[in-house]
Amino acid sequence: WNADAAGIVHLVYCIERAIACLEQQAEQGRLVVEPDDPVARKFVLLADFDGVGVGGLLPMTVARDLINVMQDHYPERLGAAFFVNAPWLLSGFFSAASTFADPVTVEKFHFVSQVGEERSNFMSKYFDLSVLELEFGGLAEEPFQSHIFLG
Repeated sequence: WNADAAGIVHLVYCIERAIACLEQQAEQGRLVVEPDDPVARKFVLLADFDGVGVGGLLPMTVARDLINVMQDHYPERLGAAFFVNAPWLLSGFFSAASTFADPVTVEKFHFVSQVGEERSNFMSKYFDLSVLELEFGGLAEEPFQSHIFLG
C-alpha cells in the first residue's frame, strides 16, 4: 500500500460520499434541482493548486490512473473538473496522460489560469458566481461549508 494508491481510494470515497449525499437529499425532498435534470446528477471537481509547487504534483502514472478511474467507473457522473492555479507542468502531465483517455472525458477538464475579471468571466460559463468563492472568480465571501451539504 502506498500514498498514490491511498489517494485514488480517497478520491473514490469522496465521490461515493457525494453521490450518497445527493441521493439522501433527493429522498428528503431537499434537492433544489429537478430530479430528472441529467446535469443535476453530475459532480464538479474544483481543485485549487495555489501554493503547490512542482514537487507537490502527482506522478504521471497516478494522474493516468485517476483519469482511468473517472472514465471507467464514473463516466456519467463527472460534469467537469477545474484545476485553478495549477503549475504549468501539471497541464503538460495532463496532456500526456490524456492520450490514454476517452476524448469525452478529456473535454471535461479545464485549467484555469486567468485572474481577476477574466477568471470570473470564464467561471461564469459554468458556475453561479453568487455561490462561488472569491478565489475561484466568484462573489461568495463565505467559504464553502461541507457540513451544510453533507448534513
